[in-house]
Amino acid sequence: MIRSVALSVCCLALAAPSRAPLPDAASNPGTRPAGKWSHDTLFVGIDARPALWRPDSLESPPIDIQAFAEPGGVPSIPGPLVRVREGTVIAVTVRNALADSTLIVHGLMSHPAVRDDTIQVAPGASRVVRFRAGAPGTYVYWGTTSHVATLEDRGGPDSQLGGVIVVDPANERPLNDRLFVITVIDLPGDSARPKPNYERFQVAINGRAWPYTERLTYAQGDSARFRWINASFEAHPMHLHGFFFRVDSRSGELADTIYAPADRRWVVTERLEIGTSMSMLWVPDRTGNWLMHCHIFAHVEPDLLYPFPGDTIAHYPSPTGKPPMAMSGLILGLTVTPRTGALSPAAPALPRRDVRMVLRELPFLVDSSPAISVAFGDTATFGHTARPRDLPVPTLTLIRGQPTRVWIVNRMTTPAAVHWHGIELESYYDGVPGWSGDAHHLEPMIAPGDSFAAEMTPPHAGTFIYHSHIENGHHLASGLYGALIVRDPGVPFDSTREIVLVLGAGELAAGAPPFLNGTLQPAPRALKVGVTYRLRIVNIAENNAIGVALTLRAARVTWRPLAKDGAERPPRDRTPRDAFVRASVGETYDVEWTPEEPGNYFLEFTRAIGVIQRQRWVVSEP
Repeated sequence: MIRSVALSVCCLALAAPSRAPLPDAASNPGTRPAGKWSHDTLFVGIDARPALWRPDSLESPPIDIQAFAEPGGVPSIPGPLVRVREGTVIAVTVRNALADSTLIVHGLMSHPAVRDDTIQVAPGASRVVRFRAGAPGTYVYWGTTSHVATLEDRGGPDSQLGGVIVVDPANERPLNDRLFVITVIDLPGDSARPKPNYERFQVAINGRAWPYTERLTYAQGDSARFRWINASFEAHPMHLHGFFFRVDSRSGELADTIYAPADRRWVVTERLEIGTSMSMLWVPDRTGNWLMHCHIFAHVEPDLLYPFPGDTIAHYPSPTGKPPMAMSGLILGLTVTPRTGALSPAAPALPRRDVRMVLRELPFLVDSSPAISVAFGDTATFGHTARPRDLPVPTLTLIRGQPTRVWIVNRMTTPAAVHWHGIELESYYDGVPGWSGDAHHLEPMIAPGDSFAAEMTPPHAGTFIYHSHIENGHHLASGLYGALIVRDPGVPFDSTREIVLVLGAGELAAGAPPFLNGTLQPAPRALKVGVTYRLRIVNIAENNAIGVALTLRAARVTWRPLAKDGAERPPRDRTPRDAFVRASVGETYDVEWTPEEPGNYFLEFTRAIGVIQRQRWVVSEP
């Protein structure tokens, strides 16, 4: 999602040819708090300085930015970490070393707060701000020289001016956690800049983009605690491959909510709005290489690697030593190693099932690529009576606790791969060629005419997703996605009462309307008064969160949330409420609804511009 950002005169001044050489901004992993202690006060210095940023590698072309640094230190992304116990007095000296640019800094204040306090620092000047650390939590501080009021409006060279304040509980030992700060920059093309002077859109975790982000290694059974902080101008749904993770807290810019044990949620994808953060717990119980990444395609596409014009992604080394996979951007690599004495899984009680998944190309194009048919078995799901742009979206149904081997048969003309989103796999096949697996056995692409088997014994019943994870998004837009339903043994899938709603994209263009169950023209659905329906909502459209609402006479009805990402929601979230949910790409939601009167209901799908898709539901008396 590329946008234009107006650069102020002070920002353009950074490109002046007469300046002294600038330092390269370092990646700050957030493992060392900044400052010095004196009695009960932490004294921290934060300097705003011009720098060069190379998020891809030290050999990549630099981007002119502004970044924070400790006095005498190297500018870093994010800036100095302020980490203290609850109640500590913090004294921050902010120095503005940016020529001709007034610096405005947000977030240096006690939390929770009722408003965002700011300070202004003239060029060459310093300001001291003193405050007491408030409630435990994770908070963002950020600066701007473009005089914008919010993080959403900041996207130029000052977009890397940011850092984190972590307040730990007063009487508890600080957690052994890791901090990951997401930043984004969007620079329009400018022929007055030194090369490269084309438009540049760059995303990063702690100042680096995949495949140059940090690698983390854990042993089976370790407790991995992360804090994710979104200091960028866009939202990011963060998805963990192969495992559920527990959300322990969520913060905005002014306050952090630490959940009580009964209110903690288990998810596989969690959306971080602008200026927000989350703390999470992940306990890996299976070995292999896994990923955690933003699920917006525009934030992980390979084109985010910025070589000089004419170069290709192939010139960049792969961290695995194999050909680089087709991803970049907001991706974190995670490796789980065996632990001696780790328990082996119990023997399954059900016999193994084999499923055949056949991929074929269809006789029309989607975004210049052939459309794709997914069929379970050899029977194609595309017929001559379908509309030319319809994309078949069959649902794969598995049984909890039953060992299953899915044979992916590629009858297309291009290589393929399938990711099992939210499923805890037993085999190494996770859908990411060149990464999934381990050092001795990395997942290959499925070549045309070849097949591959993914093995799984789903431990949880719920709503999940299968989808492509490669090929610049064209396979995803062309139809290689669908719902994956895991049901309990002995409980059949009831298509008359379970409504699967898969939101997918048939175009890569931003703002394109979503397909609903493979079509842009969904036919009306007939339902009955007094019947309880389970709606299984799946969003696998590439780049956006989509609002889903059910209305009668233009007013929302009431439904009851049941699950998110296949996990049952906490009790406080399972109470009846307005029939609306904002589903980010990579999220699934299960809700329960019983129509109380006949009429024409509408299932509406919305973005900021309004309603972008709808389906009429005709409810009649029994």
